[in-house]
Amino acid sequence: MVIGVCVCVAGVAFIGIGPRVGIANPEPLTTLLLGVGFALMGLHGIVTGKTTEGYGTLQVSHYGAAAKVRGAAFGLLGILISAGSLFEMVKPGSLRSFLDKPAGRGVLFISLAAFGLLASGLFFFSKPELSRYKPLNSIAALLARLIGVLIVIGSLALMAIGALLIIAPEALTSVSR
Repeated sequence: MVIGVCVCVAGVAFIGIGPRVGIANPEPLTTLLLGVGFALMGLHGIVTGKTTEGYGTLQVSHYGAAAKVRGAAFGLLGILISAGSLFEMVKPGSLRSFLDKPAGRGVLFISLAAFGLLASGLFFFSKPELSRYKPLNSIAALLARLIGVLIVIGSLALMAIGALLIIAPEALTSVSR
């Protein structure tokens, strides 16, 4: 976890340091470092089964399956960010031209939907304890699961649109006219 956070901090710091050391366009390397940092934080959650965000009274911890699902979501997000930045580093402008095509947008939609499905698992596995009053905690857990269901529905719709953009882009363009 600490290594992932350090890599993310290095990525953010590189935005200011890059131009001072002669790198005119530090953004692709910065996003690569951020993606690797997120992937490392996700890997930590998957391997250890424990994740913690925040400090002091604002600290939130996940254990077991919730930590592994959160780790998988962060890992996927990190891999997607890293892949996009590598794509841009190898051939500048290629990511934009890829995403301008329907198939590129379809890949993006399916990737975001996969992240949404993984992230929704947090709402199903987490057990919020907002109060010592048990009924309030039960209501919070019910609302969390409802939010999770809404994210799953939205992610499945996004995945279907992404698949249509890849398989039959003309079907969506004829509907929109």
